Amino acid sequence: MAEKPTKSESPEKPHYKYMVGNIAEDLNLLEPSVRVLLRKRGISKNKDGVYGWNNQADYKAVLSKLRGEDKAKPKAKGKAEADDAAE
Repeated sequence: MAEKPTKSESPEKPHYKYMVGNIAEDLNLLEPSVRVLLRKRGISKNKDGVYGWNNQADYKAVLSKLRGEDKAKPKAKGKAEADDAAE
């Protein structure tokens, strides 16, 4: 019979400085809700199959994408612009 690998023989889990728990704290959400948001926004898992980031710039980019800050906001036409367009 094949033996099960012991804890010391099993591969180590990857460790990242920033993970779903950090985003959950920053957005005041539960971790499962953050994972749903990540999938909805099209943010894919890394090569290890987990959501995790080691540098702050990547983490902040993901955080702003989840908050919706990366979308260009359409400019509202003012009354003067609307009047000019009608003439």
